[in-house]
Parts: sequence; C-alpha cells; structure tokens
Amino acid sequence: MNKDKEIAKLLRALAEVILNENLQATHPLRLGKGGGDPQRVREQDGAKAWRRDIDRKFHLHYWQTSDEIEFAWSAYPHDDYYIPE
Repeated sequence: MNKDKEIAKLLRALAEVILNENLQATHPLRLGKGGGDPQRVREQDGAKAWRRDIDRKFHLHYWQTSDEIEFAWSAYPHDDYYIPE
C-alpha cells in the first residue's frame, strides 16, 4: 500500500462521514456477514455501528448516536468486521 494515498483516502472518508456526504459508500456494520443480519448496536448507549467504504479492501468502522459520531476502527483487509465497544 502507498501510505500517503491511503491516509488521504482515510481523511476524505472521515470528512465525508462528518459532513454526511457520499452516503452510498456507507452501510450498517452487521452482527453477521449476511445482508439480512441485524445491525450491531452498542448496549451502553444504543449507538449503531456503521461501515464506510474507503476503497475495495479498506474500510472505516464507526459508532453513531442521534447526536454523535465515534470513529472506532480502520479495517484492512476487506473481511475485517471488528469494531471496539
């Protein structure tokens, strides 16, 4: 990976999440790998887990409540579905 390009892509994704732009690149981070599996919800505050595509193999995982975004994890490779509570 070219780290400068990857960092630039990550910063753009962070900004787009904050600005609520390019939403077609964002989807729920689910409990399982299936499209019909329920979205992860954090017990302590009801925050929902989201997965933002940065590129084909690089993703941003974050929690969102009604008034707050908490960036949690940058996932690489594609099949990394981890998000810290």
